[in-house]
Amino acid sequence: MNNNNYQQLPPPQQSNQYQPPQAFVNTQVVLPRNADHSVSPITIQCPLCNQVGVTSVKSKVGSGTLCCAFILLVTTFCCFIPFLNENCQDKLHTCPNCNAQVGTHEYKVC
Repeated sequence: MNNNNYQQLPPPQQSNQYQPPQAFVNTQVVLPRNADHSVSPITIQCPLCNQVGVTSVKSKVGSGTLCCAFILLVTTFCCFIPFLNENCQDKLHTCPNCNAQVGTHEYKVC
């Protein structure tokens, strides 16, 4: 007799039946079809050629760059900095297979 308030559990039952191994479910990875809002290269499935690849990224002066240059011109006269710094420029993503533009990331000052 057990004086504790705990109930005693019966020993686990052992089965002699063969149990087949568990099957793994094949999960499908869904890749994005555009590269909008990404500053660095990403893996996508191109919407035009349907090939999977890592985008090529090029920097381009955009409206955010011009706005930043104007703010720097008014405050510090260092308006050339945004044109030299790629972090202050728009990013254009292209497909490595068909060279189609698959996304953009526009630089925003604020």
